[in-house]
Amino acid sequence: MITESDNDSAKALIKQLHDLGEIDHLNAGLRDLDLGTLQVNGTDPQSGANWGIGQITMTSLDTARLLLLVNGGRGVLWRTAGGKPVRADVLSPDARGLFLGLLADQGWNDILTTSNWCGRSYPTQGIPSLVAERWVDPGTGTVTVADKAFGQDVRPCNEAAEVSFAHKTGFTYNYLADAGIVRSLNGEDGARGYGGAPQGDYIVVMMSNLGYRYSDPRQAAVAQPVCGDDPGQDEGVCYTEKFAALGRAVDDILRRR
Repeated sequence: MITESDNDSAKALIKQLHDLGEIDHLNAGLRDLDLGTLQVNGTDPQSGANWGIGQITMTSLDTARLLLLVNGGRGVLWRTAGGKPVRADVLSPDARGLFLGLLADQGWNDILTTSNWCGRSYPTQGIPSLVAERWVDPGTGTVTVADKAFGQDVRPCNEAAEVSFAHKTGFTYNYLADAGIVRSLNGEDGARGYGGAPQGDYIVVMMSNLGYRYSDPRQAAVAQPVCGDDPGQDEGVCYTEKFAALGRAVDDILRRR
């Protein structure tokens, strides 16, 4: 579900939570952390499906706070509306390690980062991040995720990468999101920042209703949907490169200030 955004895996996980009687406990626990708009409601206990609009909710701020828990840090990370301090020990070190490992293995690097399109002038380069080795063909250096072949040798970009990006994407015809933890690969040795995190670390969350029904002017003549592998559709580029430009701008500001 996390590394290649597989919906069947997501349904299986939600069904398991229903089977264990944990859905209500999950939602209550999130509300207790002041993440009351991060909720899973209305899903089918038998299949894990029925993802209704307005039933499963997640805001950018809640997502950032959830990632802050996963990333960890010293002291109070935030306080709830009632004044309760929230610290990283809400998650065990093993749980944080599990989540960080899965997020770091993300295969879809084509929104805020465009490392999967390494070497192409379009789309523009986003966050200059690594591509997880599990997706890189050792012979050609190309990446294939969930049957989508990107066709570019990403090894030069991995060698030149400045950061790691442990993230999760979400995408439909009408919706697009990318959120994760960025860590510098070239920072000062031993430098530590706020909360004891390595200097240059930051969390970025982008949520938008600009799904793959929207693209760039160069694809204006292409019949919908623009997300495909046909010649004339810029060989499978799904999303406007404005997201990659946004990712690069955020990275430039936060890591080099």
